[in-house]
Amino acid sequence: MTLQDRIGIDVGRRLRIEEAVEWAAAHGVRYIDVQLDTGENALARFDDARAASVRHACYRHGIHLGLHTLSAVNVAEYSLYVSEAVDQYLWAYVDIYGKLGAEWIVVHAGYHFTSDSEMRMTAGLERLKRLLDYAEKKNALILLENLNKEPPDAEIHYLTSRIRARSGSFISIRSNLPHSSSRLRSITHISFRRGSRVSSRCSI
Repeated sequence: MTLQDRIGIDVGRRLRIEEAVEWAAAHGVRYIDVQLDTGENALARFDDARAASVRHACYRHGIHLGLHTLSAVNVAEYSLYVSEAVDQYLWAYVDIYGKLGAEWIVVHAGYHFTSDSEMRMTAGLERLKRLLDYAEKKNALILLENLNKEPPDAEIHYLTSRIRARSGSFISIRSNLPHSSSRLRSITHISFRRGSRVSSRCSI
């Protein structure tokens, strides 16, 4: 495997997902992240036929597809009504994961502020636990991306000290171990490991 084979692109919402797959195939890019929040890529725009078309295109071109949730949706939200909506938002990504043939979902632990940092850290932690319970039922791989300033507020620090492994689920966010069975893994650096394969990511 060459270095180019390991490079991936965070397409975000810049291209329609079908166009992103074709672009990646034409440029020899094997790993792409897409966001499913707005425009033609909005979650509600994927019926079974379109999802199957995306899945088949990825298979045909050898493209590994990942989903990347919107960092502006605060996973550390605790307000009434809004908090429930964040759960539903994350679960919707898990629901479409299999339909699109995606291989990972990038999530965040949420952003927090000064006076209520502890409350938001706790809210983000509890939400990730709920997400993992749901994702496990769908056999979805969840990847955690740092959002808060490093150090000491980055998720890699405070989640590591507060999350403990549970049966068949996750969790050790200490490093990108190549043989980890975790369902939640950290991608705080440019590369993440899935099984024995290393996939590098960068943003455009």
